[in-house]
Amino acid sequence: MLLAEAHPIVTAADFDALLTFIDRQVADGRRVRRGAVRAALLARYRRELPAVRNGVAVPHAAVRQLQHTRLVYAAHEPGIPLGIDPGARLLESITLLVRYPPSPGDHALLQQLEQAPVQARLLSMFRVGDTAGVVNTLAARMGAGGARYAGAPPLALSSAP
Repeated sequence: MLLAEAHPIVTAADFDALLTFIDRQVADGRRVRRGAVRAALLARYRRELPAVRNGVAVPHAAVRQLQHTRLVYAAHEPGIPLGIDPGARLLESITLLVRYPPSPGDHALLQQLEQAPVQARLLSMFRVGDTAGVVNTLAARMGAGGARYAGAPPLALSSAP
């Protein structure tokens, strides 16, 4: 089963708070200990973490202990730059944390995401900050019940007025 979560427009001026927020979404305290994802993301950020207009996409290689594939995208400003290269950066924008070892279904989804028409559609949604649309498109491609959209983050990180 593929589980997708998107938390659009998590406003946070503090980058550390955003990493902690993502860690809390992914870590379960058992298979994935608290703080492990935050540490992995911080290390990867220092090596040019895939970042999309003040948002963070969790890299698929950050944590291998997850039972389910998860997509976690946290943005504290909607949209992505119009100059983004679709082929090179789309998968960084909607990166999957895949089970280890990856299943055939995980590879099939990633192959679908490499198709130009799919990339164009998802990119157009990301450009206007429509994270829900991205997740719903992925859910449709994965089949009914394969993904869900978490429209409101369970942990508020708002620094907006």
